[in-house]
Amino acid sequence: MDAALLETKPPITVIAIRDLVAPEALERYGDRFDIVLTDLGSHHFPVEAPEATATLLDGCLRGRGRA
Repeated sequence: MDAALLETKPPITVIAIRDLVAPEALERYGDRFDIVLTDLGSHHFPVEAPEATATLLDGCLRGRGRA
């Protein structure tokens, strides 16, 4: 995974459920990706909260991606 990630070109935004993110992942990748933590539900949050997900994505695209 790390080798593949080294070949990606920034900017990269990762939207992650706060309760599911390991602190080690934040430490390891936090300086490489814009990690947006959200509390919109489970890993099915786009289905569980479609309107809030749309707002979150809009914010990410506009550069204000914090939920």
